[in-house]
Amino acid sequence: MEEAIFYNQLNIIAQSDYRKIKSFKEKFGSWQEAWERLPAQEKNLSELETNWQKLSSIGVQLILIEDPGYPAILKEIPWPPLGLYILGELPKNDDLTIAIVGTRKATQQGKELAGRFAFQLTRAGLKIISGLALGIDAAGHLGALEAGGQTIAVLANGLDRFYPRLHEKLAKRIIAQKGALISEYPIGSPTLPY
Repeated sequence: MEEAIFYNQLNIIAQSDYRKIKSFKEKFGSWQEAWERLPAQEKNLSELETNWQKLSSIGVQLILIEDPGYPAILKEIPWPPLGLYILGELPKNDDLTIAIVGTRKATQQGKELAGRFAFQLTRAGLKIISGLALGIDAAGHLGALEAGGQTIAVLANGLDRFYPRLHEKLAKRIIAQKGALISEYPIGSPTLPY
């Protein structure tokens, strides 16, 4: 079995605790070895396979930090996600991207400005990254989509649900226009305020 299936299960068991997941890899060298070394009561082969099938059934891919398709720029941050769940298509590593993020309680003028920035930046060849949140984030995604471009939404929950629920149509439109929803959380993970 590939390493991603074991990473997924360890991520579920650790409840996406970055330090705990990272310690598995540092201590055991591979995700499979870490899973195999778990106490018997914590590992269940059918659960491992069932959770992996759940990802496949909704079209979610999982790429690990070691994979060639992992976004190179993320490797430069202090705590890069060790795995990314993806629904849709990521930009190529040499594509130019820019994040447009801001307040959820934006003024109408602020949302219009964010949308225009995203539109113009998309027309100039950049991909827009934001968080699918209300306000500035949504305006950035919409501006990119209106320009016919690709946009990526980074979510703080599992990809089996959309948050905020109000943006389900926006999320589906992002995927339809060859964009992506990404998360470091396994499916079934709730949205947590922090």
